[in-house]
Amino acid sequence: GGAALWGFAALLGLQIVYGAFMAGKRAGKIFATFPDMNGSFLPAGWRSGGGVVDDVLYNPIAIHAIHRTLAWAVALAAVVLATQALRRAQTAAQRRVAQVFAALVGVQVALGAATVMSSVAIPWAVAHQGVALLLLSATTALGFVACSPARST
Repeated sequence: GGAALWGFAALLGLQIVYGAFMAGKRAGKIFATFPDMNGSFLPAGWRSGGGVVDDVLYNPIAIHAIHRTLAWAVALAAVVLATQALRRAQTAAQRRVAQVFAALVGVQVALGAATVMSSVAIPWAVAHQGVALLLLSATTALGFVACSPARST
């Protein structure tokens, strides 16, 4: 429903903000392994001792860990949302938008992995940022077609 879509959009928005933090702090270069971060899912150094606000806004290790954790939450929520959208789809357009949405999530996770595993090679990083925009656009499209009356397409 609409509440789930709005919740997903908020989660995706937060993830995109953390992507900007990753880029700004060059946090992607810290851990070049996937799905773990140098053998850990919560790496040492994620708490700097400067307080929670300092960690979540300025500590590159915490930012990296948060961005990865949010990525899994976004991916899981997207699978649920896409599955619901496909079950409710009444038109070909609704099915196509849900399928594109789901495909973009898979591409985005793969690009995120490629970005960190390449030590943030610019082509991978730019593709990852570009697909984030496409995923946000697909989320908007999903909301539009889900709220549109059924038409034959």
